[in-house]
Amino acid sequence: MQQPAPVQKRSGHYHIYWVLLAVAIYGIGFFYLQHRLYTGLHMKIWDLGIFNQALHGTLQGRFLHTSFTGPSAPVFTEHIYLILVPLLPLYAIFPDVHTLFWVQSWAVAAGGAAI
Repeated sequence: MQQPAPVQKRSGHYHIYWVLLAVAIYGIGFFYLQHRLYTGLHMKIWDLGIFNQALHGTLQGRFLHTSFTGPSAPVFTEHIYLILVPLLPLYAIFPDVHTLFWVQSWAVAAGGAAI
Protein backbone atom coordinates (compact mmCIF):
# COMPACT_ATOMS: atom_id res chain seq x y z
CA MET A 1 0.00 0.00 0.00
CA GLN A 2 1.35 3.36 -1.04
CA GLN A 3 1.56 6.29 1.37
CA PRO A 4 -0.20 9.51 0.34
CA ALA A 5 2.06 12.43 -0.45
CA PRO A 6 2.51 14.84 2.45
CA VAL A 7 0.59 18.07 2.24
CA GLN A 8 2.92 20.98 1.55
CA LYS A 9 2.36 24.28 3.26
CA ARG A 10 2.01 27.35 1.07
CA SER A 11 4.15 29.58 3.23
CA GLY A 12 5.65 31.41 0.26
CA HIS A 13 2.46 33.28 -0.61
CA TYR A 14 2.05 35.19 2.63
CA HIS A 15 4.80 37.69 1.86
CA ILE A 16 2.45 39.68 -0.38
CA TYR A 17 0.21 40.37 2.62
CA TRP A 18 3.16 41.72 4.59
CA VAL A 19 4.13 43.95 1.68
CA LEU A 20 0.58 45.28 1.33
CA LEU A 21 0.41 45.88 5.07
CA ALA A 22 3.70 47.78 4.97
CA VAL A 23 2.46 49.85 2.00
CA ALA A 24 -0.78 50.67 3.84
CA ILE A 25 1.03 51.64 7.03
CA TYR A 26 3.46 53.83 5.09
CA GLY A 27 0.67 55.50 3.08
CA ILE A 28 -1.37 56.31 6.15
CA GLY A 29 1.68 57.42 8.14
CA PHE A 30 3.02 59.65 5.36
CA PHE A 31 -0.40 61.26 4.91
CA TYR A 32 -0.66 61.86 8.65
CA LEU A 33 2.76 63.49 8.78
CA GLN A 34 1.94 65.75 5.84
CA HIS A 35 -1.35 66.70 7.48
CA ARG A 36 0.49 67.59 10.71
CA LEU A 37 3.03 69.71 8.85
CA TYR A 38 0.30 71.54 6.94
CA THR A 39 -1.95 72.24 9.92
CA GLY A 40 1.03 73.29 12.03
CA LEU A 41 2.04 75.82 9.32
CA HIS A 42 5.39 74.09 8.83
CA MET A 43 4.82 73.10 5.19
CA LYS A 44 7.38 75.17 3.30
CA ILE A 45 6.67 73.93 -0.20
CA TRP A 46 6.13 76.64 -2.81
CA ASP A 47 4.79 74.20 -5.40
CA LEU A 48 1.96 73.13 -3.10
CA GLY A 49 0.39 76.58 -3.39
CA ILE A 50 0.85 76.62 -7.14
CA PHE A 51 -0.79 73.23 -7.64
CA ASN A 52 -3.62 73.91 -5.21
CA GLN A 53 -4.40 77.29 -6.80
CA ALA A 54 -4.22 75.86 -10.32
CA LEU A 55 -6.63 73.04 -9.52
CA HIS A 56 -8.97 75.31 -7.58
CA GLY A 57 -8.91 77.88 -10.38
CA THR A 58 -9.80 75.18 -12.88
CA LEU A 59 -12.94 74.42 -10.90
CA GLN A 60 -13.77 78.15 -11.08
CA GLY A 61 -13.39 78.28 -14.88
CA ARG A 62 -9.72 79.28 -15.32
CA PHE A 63 -8.06 76.15 -16.71
CA LEU A 64 -4.88 75.57 -14.68
CA HIS A 65 -4.21 79.29 -14.20
CA THR A 66 -2.29 80.57 -11.22
CA SER A 67 -1.23 84.00 -10.04
CA PHE A 68 2.24 82.72 -9.11
CA THR A 69 3.34 82.38 -12.74
CA GLY A 70 2.07 85.80 -13.76
CA PRO A 71 -1.24 87.54 -14.27
CA SER A 72 -3.67 85.19 -15.93
CA ALA A 73 -0.98 82.75 -16.99
CA PRO A 74 -1.42 78.99 -17.05
CA VAL A 75 0.71 76.80 -14.84
CA PHE A 76 2.34 75.34 -17.96
CA THR A 77 4.44 78.48 -18.53
CA GLU A 78 7.18 77.18 -16.22
CA HIS A 79 6.97 73.40 -16.61
CA ILE A 80 4.57 70.91 -18.08
CA TYR A 81 2.66 69.39 -15.18
CA LEU A 82 0.53 66.85 -17.02
CA ILE A 83 -0.30 65.03 -13.77
CA LEU A 84 -2.66 67.88 -12.89
CA VAL A 85 -5.10 66.99 -15.67
CA PRO A 86 -5.91 63.46 -14.37
CA LEU A 87 -6.11 64.87 -10.82
CA LEU A 88 -8.92 67.25 -11.78
CA PRO A 89 -11.85 64.80 -11.35
CA LEU A 90 -10.60 63.70 -7.93
CA TYR A 91 -9.97 67.31 -6.90
CA ALA A 92 -13.47 68.24 -8.11
CA ILE A 93 -14.95 65.65 -5.74
CA PHE A 94 -12.67 66.57 -2.82
CA PRO A 95 -11.55 70.21 -3.37
CA ASP A 96 -8.95 70.45 -0.63
CA VAL A 97 -5.18 70.47 -0.36
CA HIS A 98 -5.41 67.20 1.58
CA THR A 99 -6.44 65.52 -1.68
CA LEU A 100 -2.99 66.30 -3.03
CA PHE A 101 -1.43 64.90 0.13
CA TRP A 102 -3.50 61.73 -0.16
CA VAL A 103 -2.56 61.16 -3.81
CA GLN A 104 1.11 61.83 -3.13
CA SER A 105 1.33 59.56 -0.11
CA TRP A 106 -0.35 56.63 -1.85
CA ALA A 107 1.68 57.10 -5.03
CA VAL A 108 4.91 56.94 -3.06
CA ALA A 109 3.64 54.01 -0.98
CA ALA A 110 2.63 52.10 -4.11
CA GLY A 111 6.22 52.34 -5.30
CA GLY A 112 7.19 50.23 -2.31
CA ALA A 113 5.05 47.37 -3.58
CA ALA A 114 7.32 47.04 -6.61
CA ILE A 115 10.27 46.32 -4.37
